[in-house]
Amino acid sequence: MLIPSVKNLRLDFYRNDGTVTLTKDVFANCDNLEELILVFDHGEPEITAPDAFEKLPNLKKLAIQDYNITLLTENSLKKLINIILLKNIEEIDAKVFENFNNLKEIAIVNNRKLTHLTNNLFKNVPKLKKLSLFRNRFQNLTWDEFEGLSSLEELNIFGNRITSFNADKIATYLPNLQSLSIKDNPLSCKQREVFVEKLKAKLSNLEDVSFKVDSGYYDSCEQED
Repeated sequence: MLIPSVKNLRLDFYRNDGTVTLTKDVFANCDNLEELILVFDHGEPEITAPDAFEKLPNLKKLAIQDYNITLLTENSLKKLINIILLKNIEEIDAKVFENFNNLKEIAIVNNRKLTHLTNNLFKNVPKLKKLSLFRNRFQNLTWDEFEGLSSLEELNIFGNRITSFNADKIATYLPNLQSLSIKDNPLSCKQREVFVEKLKAKLSNLEDVSFKVDSGYYDSCEQED
């Protein structure tokens, strides 16, 4: 039984626990819960009821590790402002963030089988300020995937397999971008440098840009390349 007064909770589900089922009432009476971390061992598929989180009216941060996300529904987590999706996620449903209008931070990181983002994934998160997409396997982005992020201030997309950065689309979809990290993608440092200069010319608020392997060690792309 979960303690109603708990505000922060971490649940670890291991392979030898058998198939995990999170039902609609599993978090009943946890009205005070603000932060929930769920860690699934990557064994047999876990089963989560689509409305398992509906009785968490004050949940603000949700972290899910080792789960193929299709479980969040439009009727749950209305107050959520921070969501973290970690490890072994292969696909993210296009509507997963559809009605989470209060989200301010999303982190989708360290997913070695996640190769793409669907269009309109972020179209309904107008308050999002920080988006972390590092250490996945993203490639062949069109950058239309970022439509709807007009309030975004920080984008971390380093450590992927992205070979093309579109300054025009990024400036259009992310007009308030202030911080950007694109290092450790398979472009030469010089290519990244040219892109950054073009983007800076379009975005007056863009100040913090990380595109070199070690900006504190290398003074120029000639040294890195």
